[in-house]
Amino acid sequence: MFLIFFYSLSHYLLTLSLFTLSHYFFAPRSFTNMEEYSHLPLEERLVHSVWKVRLQAYDELATQFAQDSSSFDIFSNFDLIKTIITDANVVAQEAAIGCFSTYLQHGASSQTIPRLRSAGVVSALGEKGLSSSRAGTKAKTIDCLIFMVELAGKSSDIDDVVEDVLAFTSAKLPKLVAASVNAVTSIVDSFGCVVVSPKPIVPFIPKLFAHADRNVRAEATKLCVVLYQWLGDAVSTMIFSDLKPVQQKDLTKAFDNAERTTTQKRLTRKQQLEQQQKEETNANTANEPHQEDDKGNDDINMDDAFDAFDVIPPVEVLSKFPSNFYQQIQSSQWKERKEILDEVHTILEKTARLEPSDDYTDFVRVLSKCLKDSNIIVVQLAANCVEYLAKGLREGFSKYRSMVLDQLVERTKERKASVSEALNTALDTIIQFSSLSDVLSACISGMNSKVPLVKISSTNYLCRCLLSTKEPVQESEVSTIMSVGQKLLADSQEPVRQSATQMVGTLMKLTGQRPLKPYLEKVDDNRKAKVMKVYETVQVNLKPTAVPTKNQPPPNQPQRSSLNTRDITSSDSTRKLALPGGPRSSIPSKRGATSPAKREEKPNLYGRGFASRPLPSASIPKLDSVVPELSREASFSQKDREELEKLRKEKESWAKEKVSLVHSQERLSLEKDQLSQQLEILRQQKQSATRDSENAALLLKQKDSQIIRLNSDLETAKLKIRDLDQTVEMMRLQQTSTQSHFSHSPVSPYPLNTRLTSGELSTRVHRLSIDGENDTPPVPSPQRFRSPQKVTDTTNIPPPRELDFSTNDDSWSHAAEITSQLKARIEKMKATRRGIS
Repeated sequence: MFLIFFYSLSHYLLTLSLFTLSHYFFAPRSFTNMEEYSHLPLEERLVHSVWKVRLQAYDELATQFAQDSSSFDIFSNFDLIKTIITDANVVAQEAAIGCFSTYLQHGASSQTIPRLRSAGVVSALGEKGLSSSRAGTKAKTIDCLIFMVELAGKSSDIDDVVEDVLAFTSAKLPKLVAASVNAVTSIVDSFGCVVVSPKPIVPFIPKLFAHADRNVRAEATKLCVVLYQWLGDAVSTMIFSDLKPVQQKDLTKAFDNAERTTTQKRLTRKQQLEQQQKEETNANTANEPHQEDDKGNDDINMDDAFDAFDVIPPVEVLSKFPSNFYQQIQSSQWKERKEILDEVHTILEKTARLEPSDDYTDFVRVLSKCLKDSNIIVVQLAANCVEYLAKGLREGFSKYRSMVLDQLVERTKERKASVSEALNTALDTIIQFSSLSDVLSACISGMNSKVPLVKISSTNYLCRCLLSTKEPVQESEVSTIMSVGQKLLADSQEPVRQSATQMVGTLMKLTGQRPLKPYLEKVDDNRKAKVMKVYETVQVNLKPTAVPTKNQPPPNQPQRSSLNTRDITSSDSTRKLALPGGPRSSIPSKRGATSPAKREEKPNLYGRGFASRPLPSASIPKLDSVVPELSREASFSQKDREELEKLRKEKESWAKEKVSLVHSQERLSLEKDQLSQQLEILRQQKQSATRDSENAALLLKQKDSQIIRLNSDLETAKLKIRDLDQTVEMMRLQQTSTQSHFSHSPVSPYPLNTRLTSGELSTRVHRLSIDGENDTPPVPSPQRFRSPQKVTDTTNIPPPRELDFSTNDDSWSHAAEITSQLKARIEKMKATRRGIS
């Protein structure tokens, strides 16, 4: 056992010694092999099996790319690029991706990007580079993607690169998903939405926020913040509907902390060339003021170069409206109208851009009617819908503007703050995509209103239009505005005068003081001073320019006219001096010496002596040939001005006629609505009267049937009374005969069958009772069933009680009373029937 352990230990020590000796003696030999690998061709070393050889080849190739442009041919084979960037060794892979980045920076062109993408290089970079565990590899991969976007000459190529990177957001590895989102964020942050369209990016955002990994959600938040810096609130409109409330809250907070920007941090290769050419052009320009103006214009163009509205996809919303929208909006219940408008309002609020090819005429017509609604909540919702419609269509809203503008201005009489704010916001949205002439007629109509609130709101709206206009105000527009503004400056209410003062001061800032002087002559000095104060302090978008007057020469020939005038004056004075017999005086010569123009022209015209002076007759034809031309030119310009003034007057008359027609149309529409309401009220009254008539007819039928039934009861009672009378008469006769019989003959042992007892008589009378006293059946008299054994006992007894008719008088009076009650009730029913009929 000891020998076995000793043998194993000796074997282990021997192996360790041999490994140490080999490492010591053969280490220099390894260095010698690396030197031998350097003599191999570069193409072989790029695909060598030893990773250190490949690493050395990548570094060497990157150095050649940076120094020599002839080495770019080695990457003509794109399969080789795909092979090296997917190196199995992470260290060599980082060097390979750095080498590829150097190639893109120095040797690639815009035609290279589509070929690289078709060869699968972008997919390989995303799959192997973005998923690497080394931070340097990820950073170099993102640099390669940014260089590819910079080189792409077409926007479609840029979108293809971005879509290839976004394809990895569906990967199962969360690390790869987060890295791909980070790459897209870096691309958008570098070039902005001017170069990178957000259209292919936005559909992926809700899926990223629904990812289980928090790192992916964090990267999605960063991407949304970068998009918000360029697109603004349009990002919220596009993605918030698909997010959870907590995510919406977090994004809103992140948006509040972000700063809006429209400046690219990095330019594409195409933009770099354009900027270089522009700089060369500016450098070759000798006039420095022009250089400053061009530079200022360039800044303005750079600010206005990007518009988030252009990159938002249009949405078709008419099909999303409720199917019963046009029926329920006409409901007589304001709650139903409000509910259906709420649904439409929600749809429009979430849509940043509407499909411009759809026809919104019917919908705008409904909104115009809702703006006249008696319920202010419906009016507020309709104004908000108009605002969203104008924002979603922009210039496309111009064909629907006239359908709602007058109603918006007219409804500004509402005092509730929320309704007034909604109306003013809708009006301001309309002016953003319209010109001053488009809204001027509606403003003038509101300023002529009899309602003070409409006057104030219309004047303030016109003032806001003047502040935002970028076009000079025409002379006819100034006349139209001041014809009403002059009256408002002298209005009896101070708020109206204040609004008019602000509006007139703003208009003066645009036109200058001279065009408004004739209109302000009759204004009191205090009000005029307030107008001048507004004129000095207000800031407008348009630089103040004077409105051209009638006597001003055409703008295309200002210098020529002044030059001709100066030439005519000079030649006229020269001709007078040259005429024989003219007045000799030294004054003209002294005045001529003070004019530089004459001093320069005199040597050319006259020379240096009397002999060189032209004859008087030679200058006269020249003057005669110039004056007719000027007169013809002046008469032609005067004719044009007269015709232009005539056309302007016709335009103003047509504008006034249009305003009157619009007013008459509105008045007729109001009358139509009033008549419709009256018709509806009359229809309801007719229905109510019809129902009452039907009820009265039914009641009359019931009364008729009741009367018939009572008549029948009366006839029955009469018959019973007649029978009772006959019975009473018979009873009297029988009583008389019985008394006579008792007085002359003995008593019979058996009772007479024809004799009636008092109980039977009472029973017959009680049957005629109205109060239902005859419900109990009559009890037969026990005397009618007396046994024959007792007959003999009655011989010596006084007459039985049944023969006592003292109660018959009471029964008769009771029957008579019942009869009289029946007659009175029948008469009462007849009287009631006559009253109903």
